[in-house]
Amino acid sequence: RAICEMQGGETQGYEMTLPCVLGAGRGLNTPRYPTFPDVVKARKKPVAIIEMKELSFEKPQASMEIVELEPLTRERSAKELTGTPTQIAGQIIRVLKEEAKVL
Repeated sequence: RAICEMQGGETQGYEMTLPCVLGAGRGLNTPRYPTFPDVVKARKKPVAIIEMKELSFEKPQASMEIVELEPLTRERSAKELTGTPTQIAGQIIRVLKEEAKVL
């Protein structure tokens, strides 16, 4: 089952058999950035740890099985770039190409 958001906020549901192919549009993952007060509030809230058996998943009809759910963790480290503006620009380009691999 899939729900498609149409223009004007309307939604339309589809029911398909497996295997199937789904496509996604460009504006699907438009990020919403939290405000600073929301970030501060989120740091104070406790993180609930839920065991896999506590979740009520139905067995999938396809030949796949959920083995484990694990939160995505990314470690971030700040880097200080020093030098002239030209040198700093070169360092930023190098970091984006070699470390972040976005260019």
